[in-house]
Amino acid sequence: MTGGGTNTPLIESVEKSGFPFQLAVLRELRKLGEIHSWPVVATEVPIGEEFADIVLLRPGLLGVIEAKRVDGEKWYFLVPKGASSNVGRCRIEWHNARAAEVPLMATISIHNQTTKVFCSECNMAEGSYESSVAVLPKGKAVHSLEALSDDLLSLTHALGDMFALKYDKRQPTYLIPVVVTNAALMVCEYDVDSLDIDLGQLGQADFKPVDFVRFRKTLVSRASNDYEWDRQMTLEDWTSDRERTVFVVSPKGLNQFLSGFRAFVPANGQQFPDEFLNPPRYATGRDRE
Repeated sequence: MTGGGTNTPLIESVEKSGFPFQLAVLRELRKLGEIHSWPVVATEVPIGEEFADIVLLRPGLLGVIEAKRVDGEKWYFLVPKGASSNVGRCRIEWHNARAAEVPLMATISIHNQTTKVFCSECNMAEGSYESSVAVLPKGKAVHSLEALSDDLLSLTHALGDMFALKYDKRQPTYLIPVVVTNAALMVCEYDVDSLDIDLGQLGQADFKPVDFVRFRKTLVSRASNDYEWDRQMTLEDWTSDRERTVFVVSPKGLNQFLSGFRAFVPANGQQFPDEFLNPPRYATGRDRE
């Protein structure tokens, strides 16, 4: 056993590993899972050479949690002044168990693998700020939220496309990527007209602490629908098609965040996404079978 207070070198070494934070997040998610009927089903799930920290699962929802401990950091999310703090939308991938099987000879995804993972605009009951610009401290282990999100989205996509897993054909399984961090999450509301183009300075801005935020931008290079792989798109549409939402949540924001999935629906106004209601079949060119 170690003696002394919490600042002993041995304890500090363990804390810096991030595992005590991950275990604390796991403890809270197990408690909250009982409240929100979204239980933890696995931890440290191997996917290739990487691991998903914590996985939550209930019918129609698979949550992949990345626990990220930092030392006294603030993460800033930039939004223009007047931006809504109650954005309900999110762009989320989902597994389509009703999509037709793709011939083994076909290599239609960027990883040369067939995939039944699609992506759609969705609406969630709990709103938050939505930002496409995140500023993290330089010289730290997490050098950009884009890099962290890319890794998490790759894990989430791969987990959602595991053929050995059983998926419900009665409904889509939405794949929810979540970063839980002890960093202080701050929204920076800037005044567009006060931005200084010569000095590259922010000008007037207000800062607000938040418990969770939607981080949304073009974070992947793969399409949202591999079954329309030869579809012609404008550059604007091609870019927006590859936007994804990653939820960034503080520990004290977990309950509010999980409660938001009491209502989670596609933005098409129907019960399920179009590709689930009308399952696509593999075809070459722009036409489906």
